[in-house]
Amino acid sequence: MKGKNVYLIMRNKRHKLLSLTLFLVPLLFTGFLKSESRETEGKYLLPFDLHNNLIIIDVSINKSKPLSFILDSGVSDIIITELGFGDSLELNYAKEIMVKGLGKGDPVKAYYSVMNEVTIGGITSTAQNIRVLMQDMFNLSKRMGRPIHGLIGYSVLKNYIVEIRYAQRRIILYEPDAYKKPKKRRAFTIPMEIEQTKPYIRATVNITSDSTLPVKLFLDTGASHTLWLAEDCIDGICVPPDAVKKYLGAGLNGDITGHMSVIENLYFGGFKFNKMITSFPDKESVQNLFSVNNRNGSIGAEILRRFTITFDYTRKEITFVPNRSLREALYVNRAGFEIEMPVPDFPLYTVAFIEEGSPSWKAGLRTGDQVLKINGENTLFMDFNEIIGFLYMKPGKTIKLEVSREGSNKSFHFQLEEPFTFPPLEVNSVRE
Repeated sequence: MKGKNVYLIMRNKRHKLLSLTLFLVPLLFTGFLKSESRETEGKYLLPFDLHNNLIIIDVSINKSKPLSFILDSGVSDIIITELGFGDSLELNYAKEIMVKGLGKGDPVKAYYSVMNEVTIGGITSTAQNIRVLMQDMFNLSKRMGRPIHGLIGYSVLKNYIVEIRYAQRRIILYEPDAYKKPKKRRAFTIPMEIEQTKPYIRATVNITSDSTLPVKLFLDTGASHTLWLAEDCIDGICVPPDAVKKYLGAGLNGDITGHMSVIENLYFGGFKFNKMITSFPDKESVQNLFSVNNRNGSIGAEILRRFTITFDYTRKEITFVPNRSLREALYVNRAGFEIEMPVPDFPLYTVAFIEEGSPSWKAGLRTGDQVLKINGENTLFMDFNEIIGFLYMKPGKTIKLEVSREGSNKSFHFQLEEPFTFPPLEVNSVRE
């Protein structure tokens, strides 16, 4: 059997595909291969980096060098979002498709490839489908300050019971017959629904103190937020009157905007989160997503990171065991702007987005400004996480910026402010 093969190579620093060659090759990979090395029988360890609440793992595709992928529970097929300077990748059986995702823009062109070999943590899986975006719509590398090549999820992990230990920065993949449920008193196992490869749980929210609403929520390891709810006043999910307009992030089809406020509580799996910061995305940003499977919203990694979480796709169960981060304060950007690195791993920082009316906007900061100094520190000697840390400091802290704009240097200063009033997070367990 023969089919089209795609060979992708990056030759410039602007991350655009310059060479795309099609030719015929034999179909090489079928089935599933076991790991040649594992710690114990039926158990595989996979270390990861945690960056802005997102899990980053090494992935090899068709024996490529290791590439950095975000573990995203919402992804069915593997998605390649970009290749870095000098990276090359060979893919089997490619055809052109259009892909629609979050955001307000039009669908984007991609290549769809089948029967690829993928290796993670010493485990090799074959017959994997891959989507290659022809435009880098996510800007993941720029937004995260390090090379990110794509997203990986269900197709590789579905054959295992997946235990994510956020506190230890490692994943344990179990073969189903090798897994034993934790006997810890604080462990909660609840049903998990799998629809179109995505994991959902049933939960309860109280938008106000006198409203109790059952909701169906997607568990999203590929998003760093707390809780997103789709506005639907018919079902009782209305944006609170004190909610503020906010930039919520970037999707496949552009920026996602909406409102942010505090709801009374979120309850799931034996845990009750009081005074939960919640985002309500604009309908036009997520209309093609939240309408699927009658879902009401999603729980993101700012909540998930507070647990060891075990996804059991075979038994359709999920187990939550709280870790030391359970009661940590929720992180909120109090500066009103986002930072990116135009060239990942090179200490050049620019303003990617700024909210009109925010403290930084009122001070005069604008999108595109290159940040030279923060509170007197030269950004050439700072890493991405240090820069981001300044945006999340306590309210009342003063930020002093020196930036470059159109060839001239400018200075700004402002105080961090709460985007809205919210009390400290409280978390209770029914077994405490």
